[in-house]
Amino acid sequence: MVGLSAGSLIGPPVGGALYSHFGYRGPFVFGMGATFIDLVARLLIIERKDSLKWGVDPKELKNGATEENNASATVTAHPLQHEPGLQDVKVEDTNNKGKSS
Repeated sequence: MVGLSAGSLIGPPVGGALYSHFGYRGPFVFGMGATFIDLVARLLIIERKDSLKWGVDPKELKNGATEENNASATVTAHPLQHEPGLQDVKVEDTNNKGKSS
């Protein structure tokens, strides 16, 4: 709700300034640039739930600490929360069901 209100208040003056300085393409180029920056930021930011799957808790890391300079952060090759896969599925042989050998 705050973003909608802020955009409604800030958008027209900023769009008007871009239009008067760069022409009708200014607001569109600004919007494309903001969208690109948003896309890159969303791809680079790792959510906490995803980092927990790989054994790293962001709350345990110090501010600005990375894996290279924090010896307590270990990342495994596979997520710790194991999801059932083909190796976990038990298939019963329905052809021999009820028959005794």
